Amino acid sequence: MSISTKRGDGGTTDLADGNRLGKDSLRIECLGELDELIAFLGLARSLADAGQSIAGLQKDLSTLASALALPGYQSREALAPALKNIEKLIVELETGLPPLDSFIMPGSSRQDAVFHICRTVCRRLERRLVSLDRAEGIETEILSYINRLSDLLFLLARRASATSI
Repeated sequence: MSISTKRGDGGTTDLADGNRLGKDSLRIECLGELDELIAFLGLARSLADAGQSIAGLQKDLSTLASALALPGYQSREALAPALKNIEKLIVELETGLPPLDSFIMPGSSRQDAVFHICRTVCRRLERRLVSLDRAEGIETEILSYINRLSDLLFLLARRASATSI
């Protein structure tokens, strides 16, 4: 079977449950933002010394994508431990960094810059997920996970910046 089905030529696409949505729908937009974030995390993973942790984040985001692509899919069981893991990583990173006393300018290293790109994509995803939640409702764990993930990405960028100076 070819990847080119031509079914999307009219501006619609399939969800995992077979329902079709407009490619400009909030749900599809969120899935696209997730896809972009997973791809940028792949770039970050290729540059980072914490590749295994980043691969875990990509796996968590794939679970989150399943929850969005298959309405009714419960990601709560998978995301609850993932959320605790992110919170643990945040605490570990915060204890190793000096206090923040000024704005951060991305770009002190490739790794720092990529983590900042991941962070901004994650924040954009979060804004779109809030809109989706208001329109259709989504699991609260999804919003919590993405909010914590953006914090973690900020800290990873700070750590990358600190180690490149």
